[in-house]
Amino acid sequence: MSGVSFGAVLAYLMNKSLFIVRKPMSVEGAHTQSHEGAIGHRWIFVDDFVSSGATRDHVMRAVEGLAPSAVFVGDYLYQNPSPWRPVVIPR
Repeated sequence: MSGVSFGAVLAYLMNKSLFIVRKPMSVEGAHTQSHEGAIGHRWIFVDDFVSSGATRDHVMRAVEGLAPSAVFVGDYLYQNPSPWRPVVIPR
């Protein structure tokens, strides 16, 4: 499942804003917006898993550049090995 699909459902169910940051693409001639949505005062990173941390670092730089006062409070990893206990990793 895509992080965007999961994040949209999670934001809807929690009545929270959704902010999407896309990975940079090198498709010649393609123009895509790198981000869209609204950033709240506090935010979490939602993804399937964190391997190298490069995606999370990219998202953190984007959010810090657009909303420097927003506070990162942790990660929600929905492909955690234990489906009954999501991992939240504080920064």
